[in-house]
Parts: sequence; structure tokens; C-alpha cells
Amino acid sequence: MWTIVPDMFLFSKDDPKFLENQYDEIEFSNKILVTRKLNEKQYEIVRIITTDPRDYLNEKIQPGSIINSNLF
Repeated sequence: MWTIVPDMFLFSKDDPKFLENQYDEIEFSNKILVTRKLNEKQYEIVRIITTDPRDYLNEKIQPGSIINSNLF
């Protein structure tokens, strides 16, 4: 299904797809990021929450990028 609504709002918490993709909001470099935990030390950026258009050009926080938990 293609929609702009995040999976967490569409799928039941009992659905295995929902349980696989638990999302967390973290603050990184004074920006709020929606992330998915890959392992104990790494997170994949899923979405950037900001009103500053310059943040979307920052290569360090692009969706799909991997960040280490020791950086935040």
C-alpha cells in the first residue's frame, strides 16, 4: 500500500510487520529524526522532522543514512 501515512498508524500493534519496524524519535544535531533501530548501536534514519529547508540538504541526516547511538 502506498500512502504518506506512516505504517505505525495503519497497522495493528499485533501485526508482525508493525513489530519489525518500531520507530523512535531522537534528537540528533538539534534536529528531530524518526529512526528505526538496526541493532544496539545503529539506527537508520527514516524521516526528518524540521521546518528548515536547509536541513533536508544535510548529507549526514538523509533518510536511509545510518547513525551510531554514541553520537546522540
